[in-house]
Amino acid sequence: VGNILIYLPLGIIFSKYLNLFKTIAYANVFIIGIEIIQLVFRLGIFDVLDIILNILGVLVGFISYRLWSWYLWRRRMMMD
Repeated sequence: VGNILIYLPLGIIFSKYLNLFKTIAYANVFIIGIEIIQLVFRLGIFDVLDIILNILGVLVGFISYRLWSWYLWRRRMMMD
């Protein structure tokens, strides 16, 4: 759960500027880069499950922001 919550803001930030494909691509590069740094400097354990959960966190942030934006847009349209 912690890995998902940590990367949720990254998904929100990316969703403002990028589409879903680019968000996943940039998040993969960023997250795998962090995992490689952990491996090289022996700061943690390189774990594939961490990568999957981190990407899931980015996706949850992306989808949450897009749904919230759609809801606000729809609400504005209903008021007009």
